[in-house]
Amino acid sequence: LIELLRPYGIKEIARTGLTALQRGHQPQVNELATFSLLK
Repeated sequence: LIELLRPYGIKEIARTGLTALQRGHQPQVNELATFSLLK
C-alpha cells in the first residue's frame, strides 16, 4: 500500500485509529460527495 501511495507524497502510514489533520483548503460537505482517491 505504501508503494502505491508514494507517488502522491505518502511516506508512512500509522495504524492509530482515527487521525485528523487540517491542511490547506477544506472542502465543504457537498464537495466531498464527488471526491475519491480512486479516480
